[in-house]
Amino acid sequence: MNSFVEDLAETILNSPHGMRDIAVVLPGKRSATFLKRAIGNKTETATWLPELLTLPDLIGRMVGKNRGDRLDLVFELYETHCKLSGKNESLESFLAWGPTVLSDFNEIDHHLLEARVVFKNLRDYKEIDQWSFGEDELSSTQEKFLGFWETLLPLYNAFHASMKLKNSYYGGALAKKAAHDAVEKFDALGIRHVYVAGLNALTPAEERILRKLEEVGKATVIWDADNYYVHNKVLEAGHFIRKYGTLGNGQSLPSKVKDIERHITITGCSSSITQAQQMAAILDGISEQEAMETAIVLPDNGLLSAVLPAIPEKFSALNVTMGLSVNDSPLRSLIFQFFRLFDTRTNPRYQPFLGLIRHPLFRNRDRQMEKAVERIEDVVVGQNMVFIDSRLLLEKIQTFGNVSLTALFEALFEATKNRTTAKIFEALECLLEAIEPDDTGEQKDEILYQSWILLRSNIQRLERLTHQYPVFSEPRELERILFKLLSQAQVDLLGEPLIGLQVMGLLESRALDFKRVIIFSCNEGIIPKSNFAESMLPADLRYGFGLPSRHEREAIFAYYFYRLLHRSQDVHLLYVAGDSDYKSGEKSRYLQQIESCALLPKYKTTVSSNSVVSKSPGPAIPIPEFTNIDWIVQRTILMLEKGLYPSAIQKWSACKADFFYRYLLGLREQDELEESMEDNTLGTIVHFVLEEGLKEQQGKQLTVETIDQLEQRMEALIDEGLSKHYNPKLMDSGENYLKRSIVRKYLEKILQRERRELSSSNTVVLQKLEYPFKHTISVEVGDKKVDVQMGGKADRVDDFNGVPRIIDYKSGRVKADDLEIKYDSWEKDLLRPDHAKALQMLLYMYLAQRDMKTPVMGGIVSAKSHSAGFIPLKNANYNSVLHVDQVLGDRVEDWVKKLVVEMLDSNQQVAHKHSAKYCEYCT
Repeated sequence: MNSFVEDLAETILNSPHGMRDIAVVLPGKRSATFLKRAIGNKTETATWLPELLTLPDLIGRMVGKNRGDRLDLVFELYETHCKLSGKNESLESFLAWGPTVLSDFNEIDHHLLEARVVFKNLRDYKEIDQWSFGEDELSSTQEKFLGFWETLLPLYNAFHASMKLKNSYYGGALAKKAAHDAVEKFDALGIRHVYVAGLNALTPAEERILRKLEEVGKATVIWDADNYYVHNKVLEAGHFIRKYGTLGNGQSLPSKVKDIERHITITGCSSSITQAQQMAAILDGISEQEAMETAIVLPDNGLLSAVLPAIPEKFSALNVTMGLSVNDSPLRSLIFQFFRLFDTRTNPRYQPFLGLIRHPLFRNRDRQMEKAVERIEDVVVGQNMVFIDSRLLLEKIQTFGNVSLTALFEALFEATKNRTTAKIFEALECLLEAIEPDDTGEQKDEILYQSWILLRSNIQRLERLTHQYPVFSEPRELERILFKLLSQAQVDLLGEPLIGLQVMGLLESRALDFKRVIIFSCNEGIIPKSNFAESMLPADLRYGFGLPSRHEREAIFAYYFYRLLHRSQDVHLLYVAGDSDYKSGEKSRYLQQIESCALLPKYKTTVSSNSVVSKSPGPAIPIPEFTNIDWIVQRTILMLEKGLYPSAIQKWSACKADFFYRYLLGLREQDELEESMEDNTLGTIVHFVLEEGLKEQQGKQLTVETIDQLEQRMEALIDEGLSKHYNPKLMDSGENYLKRSIVRKYLEKILQRERRELSSSNTVVLQKLEYPFKHTISVEVGDKKVDVQMGGKADRVDDFNGVPRIIDYKSGRVKADDLEIKYDSWEKDLLRPDHAKALQMLLYMYLAQRDMKTPVMGGIVSAKSHSAGFIPLKNANYNSVLHVDQVLGDRVEDWVKKLVVEMLDSNQQVAHKHSAKYCEYCT
């Protein structure tokens, strides 16, 4: 069975006109490629090909005028509007209505309407709409509103004069010119005859051109349509060809939809991804030869990235006529973060800045760049730069010796400060140079590289427009236009244009036929689309002037859909069922026409329906257990020799897998900037004030006067602590102002406790602040001897009534039972997560006892539990304060040795402990 282009090739080859004297108008480049092959297959000798055009190409050549780029026309309309109105309306404001007006101008010309009549009716319509019963005159606001509608006709006329001056027109203006004296204009081209094939919806101007040419025998119009839906008024797919009547071959169409045996399978899928999985299942059942006559049609371009990976690898030939949008590449998020730097008129905030430098395209450039960016990040986070200090950062960056990085950030900071278009484009250019993908080597990402080239060319195009039309006043206007350009920019995917499996959009399928067709996204809202172009003209006026309405636009989609059934024999129609996030979640009306109305089944077509649901995900894949291999044992030994601290023992006892990730693999959470001071920073400030305030009292007996002196210095010490450990510029207002007050209150309560303790006839001699303890334990592990370096740091060491006391300050809440252990069973108790504070304190006391060679006591002073005062570690058996002496110290040391032996046991299973609630990495 011949396809449409094969039939067309025979018609052309049998034409009485020579191939060099004719032209063929087709819907697009894809159908032109297939026509070339069809002509070549039907000729045995070399022959000239006819000139292949689209209808806009033919019209442009007939009038000898240039078809302008839409973005250029929008800018030209904006400039014309500003000159005409005498107002400098912002581009952002104009973009809210300007493109819509341009579309209306285009439609008015395409429909050969008198603009004067249209806009007069529009003005009258709006006046009636604004009129209020019982009021003789309109208010000033109403008059101002109507004034806008009165400007449209002058704007239309002025814009046409501007287009004539620049010889750059929109399509409707060209078609209107060509419709007058169409035959004379066509004769001037030197083409004797034109075949117009595969089109569907024509505007009145285009229809007039083709009718005039057909009347004088200079054009042959061939519809790619079927008698089944053209002569069945119930089906909207034939609306336009019925409307054109005698134009072309509309009265003698084939009936292939009725006569060809085919099977249609309608499949409801649970998600858009399930559609791709269903397609893969269909393709698994066909051979590579059968794939040559198979088309995958995607009305929703966004599915391309999901469809391509799902195509079975057995198909060696693949052609994708659609492109991947630049908006689907990581470049879009990079540019988005760039423009977020301009959201504030002061220095950029840290979120967009960190978002920019943390972007994968920055990090993956090269190791030198990655290290430099990490150092910049450390400065921003370390100094809590909520608003980026560009001067300080540039000083740091200049020390890195990276010229390109220095140039980039100089351009970035200059652009955010200056905010002119020239500086913004300069910064964008530096940014693109900094992240330019590698286009060589095995790791080359061709799609990313081509996306980068497209992005750069569009930025350069926009820069050209800003020189031609200096209209941008805000960065967000640049951003809006740039993203509009990127939404239309697509990376062409190379493939075999004439062989193999074909993947195409709905528009690209025109005039092409395949035995097997898989159509995705057959949902209402996609086929047909629900979001049609906006218009300034109300629906009543559009209907009165014969302008296309929703019905005409839906008829176009109906034609696209039914045309794919012409010569197909195996049709798969996929839709997403019941997904509220996917348009309406309702199958397309065209599917319901096929299913419910039984229009096709009474002929040679059979229809079946089914549904496919994605398999529910199974249980989470458990992280497998593993034993202490030699590498793990060696890493553990290195850690033990470097230092074993209470926090590591807590992690080991809580969960061995989490210990492995944290201490052996070195995983850690990314440092984050604190816009609002966190509790741990609040505790750090409290520690700093107490340490600095009592530093000079080390080795001396504390008195009430000592505490009074510290309280007098407290405000200055808080400020000093904020300067060292936070950003004092963030403390003047809001939540941080309140948290500064909380720091002061905590300190006041702690000092009150100190006063009470000193005024109760207690003798307190301050020995050390931030005192580091170290002690080496030799552990026999098999035939090896491992020297374990135990370590810890006490916030404060003093003598309390002659007894050495270890004090640990906590900013969080601490209860007395958090520091209670049973003397006869503490080895087991300490391994419980709720005894973490007791374990830490016991180990601190053990280290202090080994260092001081005397029994010690220890406890916690909590800022939030200040009323409890000093909370000592207690023996729960007797409710008495626990002292670590030589005996208990030996017992603790033996316990640590057992833990070390376990850590280094080659048969030790490393697995997540299910009772652990606070694992950072293994759950």
